[in-house]
Amino acid sequence: MSKQKKEKQPPVLGRLLAYAGGHKWLSVLGCGLSGVSAAVGIFPFVFVWYAARGILTPGGGVPAGLARYGWYALAAALLSAAIYFAGLMCTHLAAFRVATNMRKAAAAHLIDLPLGYFNANLTGRLRKQIDDNAALTETLLAHTIPDAVGGIVTPILAVVLAHGACLPDPHDYRACLPDEHDDRERHEVL
Repeated sequence: MSKQKKEKQPPVLGRLLAYAGGHKWLSVLGCGLSGVSAAVGIFPFVFVWYAARGILTPGGGVPAGLARYGWYALAAALLSAAIYFAGLMCTHLAAFRVATNMRKAAAAHLIDLPLGYFNANLTGRLRKQIDDNAALTETLLAHTIPDAVGGIVTPILAVVLAHGACLPDPHDYRACLPDEHDDRERHEVL
């Protein structure tokens, strides 16, 4: 009994992106933009935290720059949405190209099949399988993978920011608050 060497196939994502042709870079760019969008999407929470920190500072009162933090949070949220939209446009363009090329490749393969194959398999069912599977691939490339990138970036950045904000003692909220002297100087500048 001889062992046959299995031909090593490229990863599934690589095989799918091979159908994208020259539009492969749009998938990579779109996933990168999705990650950047997730990173920018954390900053509205950071600005709300800055506003809450200013309000909760003992003897600090309502800081003069509180409205500015609100505008920063709104700007960061809108910027995150715009970057995410651009990323999804990139991934959709690539995914549409992949789905179209997969349909063309499947049709080219069907042409080479013997006629007896079509007696055993209904053509309507074959067409439905090709269309449905191309649509599933499109959903994977245009939505699932970019959302997964954002889902990976968000918790990592949240942990990094949380530890950077409360480094001395994360269980003591007072360690996260500035000294009164530093806070007054900061508000005088604002």
